[in-house]
Formats: sequence, C-alpha cells, structure tokens
Amino acid sequence: MIFWKVTFWLTASLLILPFPFKLAGYISGKDTSPLRVKIEEMANALFLAIGLIAFWAYAYSKPIAIPPVFWYIWLTVSVGWSCIAVFKSSKLTYAKSQIGGKATVLVAVGSTLFFLPMFVAVFNYASKT
Repeated sequence: MIFWKVTFWLTASLLILPFPFKLAGYISGKDTSPLRVKIEEMANALFLAIGLIAFWAYAYSKPIAIPPVFWYIWLTVSVGWSCIAVFKSSKLTYAKSQIGGKATVLVAVGSTLFFLPMFVAVFNYASKT
C-alpha cells in the first residue's frame, strides 16, 4: 500500500502546489501564454484533481459516499482527455512553439504516464465499492 500513498502524494503535489503560482502568474501578467492555454491548464488541473478524492480513498482504504459509476465516468473522460491532448491541445501547440516538437511530445507522454497510477487507483477503487 505504500506505493499508492507515495504516488498519491506525488500526484497531489503536482496538481495542487503549482496552482497558486500559476494564478499569480496569470494575474500579474508574467505568464504570457494565450487565454485558451490558461483555460485548458486550469480546466485540466481542476478536473484531474477530482480524481484525487478516489485516489486518496483507495490509498488509505477509506470509503467515500460517491457511487462507482461517477468514478467510471470520470475515469473515461480523464483517460480520453489525456490521450487526445497528446495529439491536439492548445497547451501543446503553444508548448511546441516554446520548446520544440520532440520535447513537447515527450512531456505530453510523460505527463500521461505520470497520471497512470491515479487512473489505476480510481479504477480499482470504483471496482471495490
């Protein structure tokens, strides 16, 4: 179970810790990315953060009062969104212009793989309840 706790905290850190800094960058104007990129980043982070609820419940064996069907729907949308984003995304189009095509693909695939433990944990949690 330690694997799930460690990956939960790594994932939670990646989703939650940058949030205030991103907002500060948006408000101060230091983040010069287009509005559509900012919206996509925030929507993606907020939507993926919902999965932290089931991820935590699975890692710590704590039941929560959200039905499994919700988690299956969330998981389907999350995996689909993550896979589609590798090929078509305002954020990745912008990143390509900043860091190049190969680096952008590597970052996108790496990001999707990073969230794989959360997707597995959510699926396992929904299957157990």
